[in-house]
Amino acid sequence: MGNLQPTEFETGETACGSSLRVDADPTASLLSHLKPACMLTHVLPLTATQSWQWHPREASFHYVLEGRCQIEGTDDGPLSAEAGDFVLIFRPVHRILRAEAQPCRVVSGTIQSSGGDLAPLLAGVPPLHRAHAEGPTSLLTQVLPLVTDDLLVERTGGIAVVNLMLSVVVMEVIRERLQALPVESVGWIGALQDDDLAPVLLAMLSEPEYPWTVEKLASVGCMARSTFARRFREVVGQSPMDVLTSIRMRIATDLLQTSLGLKAVSRQSGYGSISAFTSAFRKRYGVTPAQFRTDPTSGMTR
Repeated sequence: MGNLQPTEFETGETACGSSLRVDADPTASLLSHLKPACMLTHVLPLTATQSWQWHPREASFHYVLEGRCQIEGTDDGPLSAEAGDFVLIFRPVHRILRAEAQPCRVVSGTIQSSGGDLAPLLAGVPPLHRAHAEGPTSLLTQVLPLVTDDLLVERTGGIAVVNLMLSVVVMEVIRERLQALPVESVGWIGALQDDDLAPVLLAMLSEPEYPWTVEKLASVGCMARSTFARRFREVVGQSPMDVLTSIRMRIATDLLQTSLGLKAVSRQSGYGSISAFTSAFRKRYGVTPAQFRTDPTSGMTR
């Protein structure tokens, strides 16, 4: 297999010899927090004479399997998408789909994120993505053709596989677009592109259980407390503690869907007691952690 030369990785010694430890970069940290997941809801045969109207309550996607269609309701105005095109719409807006060339079939669904609302974080990401334009080595070019009728209709459990593949596509689209966004982008993305704020946001993402205060976060960014608080709000649009709470709540909702005890969930989510955790959770979602554990859909529309 040849010699493996570590370049951007740290090399360490283990009982089995040398090893490579990969450190997550800022974009990887943000994607790990967002965890975008596709949930296929419709496989649509479209006609030119009959439109399909949909008002999803979340970010959503359309993948054109066959033919060509028009999609109304995007920030860029009506889009014409053809077979192989993947359309991402992060804002939950009313839209209309109709065929432009028949036969036409479109796979549609929602994009869920356990790390918060995708819309403000990904404002400005173009909706239309053409896999064939990315080149033969593109992940989109390799993955999207695997979404076939065999998986969609005939194979037991095929929908789950399709959801996973489309989630990978969404992750790749987001990853590529994050790299192309300007430094002045507002939100978490802007913070990750800021030399002073990036270490702070990464510290919150990597150690959410630490007892952070504004003073401690300011010290990570080597700034005075007042300067840090002002700059963070200007760039991110939220206070540092609001962002920290969002990160902790995402972790909490994941852990509450496991068998982990409430005390351990509280501790790993960054709260020193069950009462403090319960209070913060109820304030965010309107339900207690115990109620959420019984019904994970409760409070999630808040």
